[in-house]
Amino acid sequence: MNFSTFEIRNQSTKECVNYEELDKLICEKFDLKFSNEDYGHFPFLEGEMHQESISWVGLIHEIVYWSDIDYGIRRKSEVLGALVYVIKHAIRFPMRMIDVLSQLLDFIYDEQKMYIYVSIHPDEYDPSYLYKNIYAHKMILKNETGLFECNADDKLLSYYPSINVLMEKTEVREHYTYRDSYYRPCVHSMIVPEGVTSFCRDFFRGGMIEGDLVLPQTLKMIGTEIDDCVFADSSIGRIILPNTIESIGAFAFGNSKIVEFVYPDKIIELQYARQFKGTNINKLLLPQSVFDYLQVQGRRIESLFNSFDVNISDCILY
Repeated sequence: MNFSTFEIRNQSTKECVNYEELDKLICEKFDLKFSNEDYGHFPFLEGEMHQESISWVGLIHEIVYWSDIDYGIRRKSEVLGALVYVIKHAIRFPMRMIDVLSQLLDFIYDEQKMYIYVSIHPDEYDPSYLYKNIYAHKMILKNETGLFECNADDKLLSYYPSINVLMEKTEVREHYTYRDSYYRPCVHSMIVPEGVTSFCRDFFRGGMIEGDLVLPQTLKMIGTEIDDCVFADSSIGRIILPNTIESIGAFAFGNSKIVEFVYPDKIIELQYARQFKGTNINKLLLPQSVFDYLQVQGRRIESLFNSFDVNISDCILY
């Protein structure tokens, strides 16, 4: 049995089991309805979800798809832990589904002597952790800091952090822009995967990155005039701008606190407004060549940020 994201295998033979036979056993065990067209469904209580039920296949698929669970043979505890991650960061499944999954895994692993093997389907996935959502025309990029949802144009839309990078408390920062409140995670670090070329509006607004924000060499834009406020009102430990960046969008880092900012070995001409308005940069690392160019032009360092409201405490040439 192969569900693209996972397989159910026999513990003795290591071979995939027959899906119809297993489905009949699960339906009998948990008093679910069996049909040849679909798998047995666990019902949701009224008001719990936008749908009435979910199949046991669909439940495991969503766990594998949205969590940071690794490939290969997976223990029961790992699959349960992955569901907790999904509930917290991706899909608001009711908490009772943890007990449902626990019983399902006990049946599969202990009673039927089978196990879950997380796999890559050769027709849909590649070894670079690229997932495709064919219904929403979106992609999921995965690395050690979490899952990154992109659209078909490689624009980064959403970020779901891995458990190991989340800080103990997620801070909530309220803002007056459009009278909204921005809820973003607090993480130790974020590595934006290669392949990402730009960010959506308010991508990480109000978030916190304690350590490094690592940007890919494929990145061309940090927002635009429309996709503004990408990292506004945030706190970032260290950021290195790659030479591939061509533009930075409006208010991209506005009102943010950056401990260390490494400027690229070229001048980024900012065509939008207020990219760094009200931003506090504790330490700016600036290439000597860029500094010399500014001297010849008679320009101040703050002009690199298109705003004289930026506060730079220390500048170090390299």
